[in-house]
Amino acid sequence: MAARTVEGFIFGDIMEIKGKRILTVSSPASAGKTDAAVTYAVDMAAKGHKVIIAQPTKTCIDEWFAKAQERARSRRKKPVPVYRFDGSTCEDGQVITSIMGHLKCPGEEGQVLFLTQQALLRLPYLHRPEHWHVIVDEIPAPDVMFCKHLPHNHEIITSAISWQDFSADNVKVAATDIAKLRRLADGDDAVDAEFKAIARAILDPDYDVFAIRENIERTVAGDTENGKYPLYLFGVLKPSAFTKFASAIIMGAHFEESLLHHLWAVQGAVFEPHRQLTNSLRFQQHQNGHRVSIHYLAGDSWSKKLGGKKVTVDGTEISNTLLGLTKAAELVGGQQFIYQVNKDAEDDAKELFAQLPATALPHKPHGMNKFSEFHNVVVVASFLPTPMQCRFLSNFGITPDQIRDAICHQTVYQAVMRCSLRDLHCDVPVRVVVTDIGVAQWLADQFPGCTMVQAPGVQLAQKGKWQRKRVHADNSARVRAYRKRQDEQILEVELANILPEIQNGKIPPLRLANIYYSPIVTSKHDHLPLADTSASDFMDLSILERELFAGTLFQHIRDPDTTRHVLLKSMDDMIEWLRRCHGLTYQDKHSNILISPTLFNPTLGDKSRGRDNAVITWGIWLDVDKGDMPYTAFAKMFAGKIMVVYSTASSIDNTRYRVFMPTTGYMMAETYAAICKQIIKVVQSNGYCTPRQKKRGSAKPCHGIDPSKLSAENMMYLPCKPVDGSDGFFQVFDGDPINPTLWVQNNILPVDMPPPVLIALPDAVPMPEDHSHAAAYFEKLVAAIGDVVLGRNCGLYRASLHGFAMASAGLLDTWMVETRLEQAAFASGLEKREIGPTINSGRNNSKNQVGRYLGWAARGNAAA
Repeated sequence: MAARTVEGFIFGDIMEIKGKRILTVSSPASAGKTDAAVTYAVDMAAKGHKVIIAQPTKTCIDEWFAKAQERARSRRKKPVPVYRFDGSTCEDGQVITSIMGHLKCPGEEGQVLFLTQQALLRLPYLHRPEHWHVIVDEIPAPDVMFCKHLPHNHEIITSAISWQDFSADNVKVAATDIAKLRRLADGDDAVDAEFKAIARAILDPDYDVFAIRENIERTVAGDTENGKYPLYLFGVLKPSAFTKFASAIIMGAHFEESLLHHLWAVQGAVFEPHRQLTNSLRFQQHQNGHRVSIHYLAGDSWSKKLGGKKVTVDGTEISNTLLGLTKAAELVGGQQFIYQVNKDAEDDAKELFAQLPATALPHKPHGMNKFSEFHNVVVVASFLPTPMQCRFLSNFGITPDQIRDAICHQTVYQAVMRCSLRDLHCDVPVRVVVTDIGVAQWLADQFPGCTMVQAPGVQLAQKGKWQRKRVHADNSARVRAYRKRQDEQILEVELANILPEIQNGKIPPLRLANIYYSPIVTSKHDHLPLADTSASDFMDLSILERELFAGTLFQHIRDPDTTRHVLLKSMDDMIEWLRRCHGLTYQDKHSNILISPTLFNPTLGDKSRGRDNAVITWGIWLDVDKGDMPYTAFAKMFAGKIMVVYSTASSIDNTRYRVFMPTTGYMMAETYAAICKQIIKVVQSNGYCTPRQKKRGSAKPCHGIDPSKLSAENMMYLPCKPVDGSDGFFQVFDGDPINPTLWVQNNILPVDMPPPVLIALPDAVPMPEDHSHAAAYFEKLVAAIGDVVLGRNCGLYRASLHGFAMASAGLLDTWMVETRLEQAAFASGLEKREIGPTINSGRNNSKNQVGRYLGWAARGNAAA
């Protein structure tokens, strides 16, 4: 197969990885992935390349290392050296040291090196990784979860770390005491060993470690209700763990449904099928489904809680798990079978099957072939993650169904595929017993032609009909939707932190006016001409260089006057002003003044203060009423965020209140609504339902947040004393303001949320008509980056968008485009932190513009 260049170069059939590009081999189990990979690695080594094969267990290495040696010796020319480094070839505790020593001085010849995945990921240093190609056999675990009850000893780990705001629900963990973390990661103390895995992840640059904000803040504050709530930390493997190599190939069954694929796609990884290995597989879909009969025990989704419930059978009380195992043994009918259960049920299963021809599967049987003589498989176990882990994964846009597929269904599938289904020449029927109809249906989809029935005589508790809900047509559509939303919000990221720059005088008012007002797209105006949209038409925005716009005041809910602006010096002044307002008394709430966080332009649209009139907004306001959520509970969910909570004129207890949360900068109306929805998601993750769900009979407590007050144009009554004569309450919770930049970049909302309306970028420069004028056109775009009227960020984004599109169409050189953009951006006075995100946004969105330039390229090639 001829080599070709794709953002890099290929050694024969191997592509050098650039950025975050990963090659994949995805197919059903037993399709021959490992066999093809071993042959491929030996061939590569014979050509002088160095190849690492990382396998999940030493048992897998035992099998495939021998086959690799045999194939290496069978070569007619010089044999290929094959090495292995694991517990069977290295002294105790010297595996990592031995691997690093070999990698430092591997010699000049090509070779194949077998390691475990764990050893590869634990290497503290890799000498010249660009000289090695890595093949990862079976999909590695992309996450590390730490969960311990530490009401009194949390400082063992929390004293060595710090955390910063990352999203509405997550904080990002960083190391502060390196020496202590190294002791926890490498020490032999029994207590330290409990923290070993997470300490290694915190120290490893190839991992990002996160915590749930409320969880870690409550732990540190000692508010764990006597240890009821454990401390959770989550380590997420980054694509850099493998993209540092000359090439990286990851092989696994149903790779597109794996947790690693979901998490890395969010991080921007690009996956491409490895052509040669994929084409050498025996099949892409199971052809032996006619042999399979699937029996499920329950009509509801299985869980450890359901499995642990007691039922009475013939006067004896046993758990649902034991009942299921008993029925499974009856279905097998005395034939030999393999089985898998949860660890807490291993002893009971061993005792139950003591007199039967049953063999227990290991908890990670991936890639094993030694059970292929069995024709019966029993899997009565729950592999669902904890609710807190589900919450963490959902913050990265992974849906509950995707979590179930990636963790539960994939684990059951690997257990099932250890049996004789691996033998394509075997015709013996295979019986599979699983827990519930959801697992059975997923398995049935993998084996066309199989049969699926419910096991008779199993009486378990019913929890309601399980029904799969698919948001997107497939996983690719989910990833596209996520990236589209992220790309469309990038300009919001640039605008979100603009307040400090205004106050420091770094951004002139003319530029501010044009960014925030002139190019805004509304339902009434598609592209407003710059000449018709002077900022002085509604407000002199130069005041924002000296003052903080904190809101617009209204005398009543129908007041159309949008000229009463709250202008203060700082966030602290705003809080003190609200405190003074709380000391006022009114006859009724309608006598009070209302505030909206939005600056309105009354010349837009048919109204004076509708959504189309919103220009910028500052701070988040929430109305909590008729709910069960005390304000102290809400404050704990967002510990570390500054907020003001105050009683209303009609407040009767601490479940009726309003919340004001300052932000680090101004936002557009769509960002305001998105942040409010993220707050709602965090609240619901803590066990509260919406007012609508409560009316429909939900047993959960209601949070009471008014869903009609989540848009920027809405108004809230200012603080005042309750009309019943009581003092009410006014409480300030210290912390940092919400950073809209982080909350937009790391949005925890589902990927099908509607995108915001963004700044319009008109094409002021005429479009070229042929290939020869592309370079001149790009230079005009670059020259417009310094245009004060357009705004430098907008100009840089436009030049990036079209420049990279022309490069993709073959009209320009990519390196030249990036270099010219950076030079022009620095020359125009843009700060370094603005340049990178803006150029990357243009690059990411440029794929949507490539089509318009392909015609020019075709005309240019024809002329040539």
